[in-house]
Amino acid sequence: MILKKHTYNIILLLIILAITGGCNNIDNASNNQIDVNDVVQEKHKEAKKIINLTHTLDDNQASCILKKIKDDYILPKDGENYVFDWITIEFNNEQFKTDSILIDIYINADMKFKSKQDYEEKSHDGGPGITTFLYRLEIENIINNNKVTDELKYNIYVIGGAGSISDSILSGELNRQTIEKNIKDTSNLDIHFDKSIKSLNVSQAEIIAKDIKDMYIKYFDKNVYKLENFNYEFNSEENEAKRTVDVNVYFDITLIRNPIDNPFILGMKQAISELNDKDKIAIAENIMEGWIQEFMPDYNVTDRNVQYLNLKINENNNSVLEYDLFYPYVLEGETTLYPAKEYYKSIKKTAEELKQSGEEVIRREIQ
Repeated sequence: MILKKHTYNIILLLIILAITGGCNNIDNASNNQIDVNDVVQEKHKEAKKIINLTHTLDDNQASCILKKIKDDYILPKDGENYVFDWITIEFNNEQFKTDSILIDIYINADMKFKSKQDYEEKSHDGGPGITTFLYRLEIENIINNNKVTDELKYNIYVIGGAGSISDSILSGELNRQTIEKNIKDTSNLDIHFDKSIKSLNVSQAEIIAKDIKDMYIKYFDKNVYKLENFNYEFNSEENEAKRTVDVNVYFDITLIRNPIDNPFILGMKQAISELNDKDKIAIAENIMEGWIQEFMPDYNVTDRNVQYLNLKINENNNSVLEYDLFYPYVLEGETTLYPAKEYYKSIKKTAEELKQSGEEVIRREIQ
């Protein structure tokens, strides 16, 4: 009986090796500590060190499962109050069962208070600090009717005190589509991080990058422009005392609203509708058509845009991430730093303001 079970496990292992790349995957398991900058450059790795000691999962699959745990469980549960600096993630203790494979996941993270208020209210308890999250990954349906399946279906459980196992908290399946989506989603936060920066870590940079992305999506109306393929460069720190970092933000921008629907053009139409003289109407329509033709070359055309920001890390006890974003406005060689959100808000015209501008153009030209 023991011999049969052992033989079955060997056969199962050989099948799994065929799925996941055979000896190449074993070689990867012995060289699986990834430098943080390699993680960022490769886009699909999100942790400083992913230690994959399994034969079942390759690094892409491990990255997908890690992202699932972070995005669907840890961050919704604790992300509102804490900032996470992911230290190491280990996939280990692989166990082969009759109808499934069990893998333990150890996630080590440095948890810090996200707001000053939380720190002041809770720091007397010592703060969260270095925390280890323990999970059990159950992969099923490796073999179906004596054939290897194309998908890895899995469930995730929390390992509690004394090794107790919770009910399933997450489930999903891994196939080529989900892995490619994971890589694409992560590439939208492509961050290049200068190693010399000491007042910020990569996980904190990810949080700031998401805030920056939200700011630009809000500024560039999503019904007017499509923004995608964001890249962020966190560059040299002026000095440790000032704790300032230059951030370059790159993204593709596409005008998706037809120029004839631009409030500026609609304002012109409104002014023209109020005219009675046929000659003036004809002149006004020619003026409006000229503006439409000026806007039209940009319609549905994608350009690469770059925005420059200045990041100031506020002094604190390093338990709270506090920062301010500034836009460096340059005039005649002099640079003035304006709070970024306020600056973009001040230069953005509302639809009503654009409409009024269009009306004024026609009324000024047709007197």
